[in-house]
Amino acid sequence: MGSKYLMLAALEIKPGGRLPRHRHGRSEVAVYIIKGEGGEIDIDEDRYPGTPDSCFFVPVGSEVEIRNVGTEALRILVSRAPPPEECA
Repeated sequence: MGSKYLMLAALEIKPGGRLPRHRHGRSEVAVYIIKGEGGEIDIDEDRYPGTPDSCFFVPVGSEVEIRNVGTEALRILVSRAPPPEECA
């Protein structure tokens, strides 16, 4: 059973890995860093360091890329509203 209005996913990015630059179209996105030093998040043209307990908001239509430039796995939570249609 899925939500009509929200998606929540836990992801792990290995050292040297990344979620390539992409857009979520009509969704707002929140990214929360659970664990791992060395995260970097690009939102449009701005770059931010991602450390444990940091949270980022990605507005509708913005591009986002998340990289792990550290030496340990980066664990993140991603919330997206509304979810992609295949999750609803």
